[in-house]
Amino acid sequence: MKDLSAPLLCQSARAQWPDLTHFRRISSGISRHAYAARVLALHRHLGRAVVTADGDWLGRLDDIVVTDLARPTATALLVRPARQGRQSRQSHQSGEGRQSLRVDWDLVADFTVREVTLKAHPPAESTDAPRDQEFLLRRDLLDTQVIDVVGRRVARVSDVLLHRESGSAPVVTAVDVGLGVVLQRLGLRRLGRTVAPQVIAWSDLHMTSDRGHEVQLRSTDAVVHRLDAAALHELLAAVRSTDAADIIEVFAHRAAELPPAPTARAHLPGATHSPGHRRRFGAVRRRGRR
Repeated sequence: MKDLSAPLLCQSARAQWPDLTHFRRISSGISRHAYAARVLALHRHLGRAVVTADGDWLGRLDDIVVTDLARPTATALLVRPARQGRQSRQSHQSGEGRQSLRVDWDLVADFTVREVTLKAHPPAESTDAPRDQEFLLRRDLLDTQVIDVVGRRVARVSDVLLHRESGSAPVVTAVDVGLGVVLQRLGLRRLGRTVAPQVIAWSDLHMTSDRGHEVQLRSTDAVVHRLDAAALHELLAAVRSTDAADIIEVFAHRAAELPPAPTARAHLPGATHSPGHRRRFGAVRRRGRR
């Protein structure tokens, strides 16, 4: 991250977060296979087949459910049933009419870039509505804009990085906002791999999607609750006016430190679109094929 003379987060808050050295496979010296097993890139797993240990094909991975903002851990998978086919894919792009099967992470036997293997058939629960402090990585984080409160910029998430130790559920550790993953998702894999990633630690970002913003304000573990007055002012200037009003309401006990009303959006690097705006890379691919 940038070396700021006036860091937005207090050092004590940042000290509890590990660095991102486990994302640097070459410097850590572990094998490519071991690295792939420990560090999961969300875009490589979405759409993969979900099967049972008996070989029954249930559908494809549609999203990952995460909870606990202090340590965002995968608690369940959302699987698009096979019978929905093309109609489900179209409804996912529009954000309406989706019917996904929820599979608790305890049922996951193996999670690789080739397929997801379950220990047994999951119970029939057709809902993708998040519970309590849960949010969805694909719907609420991927391809959305986030605010890097340390680097002082607005960036679009091109991938979500999760870290997984043996026998445990994956934990969201960072997001990649670089162009390399975008190129890979557009089919230019060889070119994309030559572009260095731009990683923002989970502890440094504020989500701007509707659900992400709501969950972070409700949880005292979110980074927004550890910002000082200067950082809150910059965050208020970067988010939408409706989100700024929500933040002011939550931090009413710090009214003396906050502006009386939502201010105009600051000219932060990357803030050329509304933070809530979403862009689908699939639409770019479809236009390119015409």
